[in-house]
Amino acid sequence: MVVEGVIGAGKTTLSKMLANDLNGKLILEEFATNSFLERFYKDPGRYAFPVEVGFLAERFRQIEAEFGPDLFSEFTISDYHFAKSNIFARINLSPEHYQIFRSLFDIFIERIPKNDLIIYLENSVDGLLDNIKKRSREMENSIPQEYLNKLQKGYNEFLLGQKDIPVVVVDMNGHDFVRDAGVYAQIKNLLNLPHPTGISELRF
Repeated sequence: MVVEGVIGAGKTTLSKMLANDLNGKLILEEFATNSFLERFYKDPGRYAFPVEVGFLAERFRQIEAEFGPDLFSEFTISDYHFAKSNIFARINLSPEHYQIFRSLFDIFIERIPKNDLIIYLENSVDGLLDNIKKRSREMENSIPQEYLNKLQKGYNEFLLGQKDIPVVVVDMNGHDFVRDAGVYAQIKNLLNLPHPTGISELRF
């Protein structure tokens, strides 16, 4: 299963908590290995293509290397979906660069295992900005609200296209699963419940 959401949604924190409490094999995105990321935030037009191709290659390498049976884990949980690469690339790349990127993405995604469940953490842009501020990553300080709006739209389009697997959209606006044990318990319980294919919602 994967936990997804826009920048600042809490994907990594929730993935770690669920993996720890439910004996899951944890796959975390290694964003720090992308040497172009900090430069991209300062000059998106110049560094968008190398940063997106770098992420595409690294995510594919990681999933291919780490996904598989683990006798000591009940399930595998990741803090990103491979399609995240395409969502960001559509926003960040020029049409010409996106065409090149998409040809690579289409080859890679055919070799990626299908997910059994997507948990999507939904929040307002103000909530996302607040979370970004709290975690104090210097290179993220200049992320504009408009960029987060575009990412939300991109994720919504992606989720609507997921017709064959369950997607649970969790409304985190005004809620905190770290500080509120009741909210976390309801999210954790999602893994014990059957879900229909397509989109369903969890609201508190």
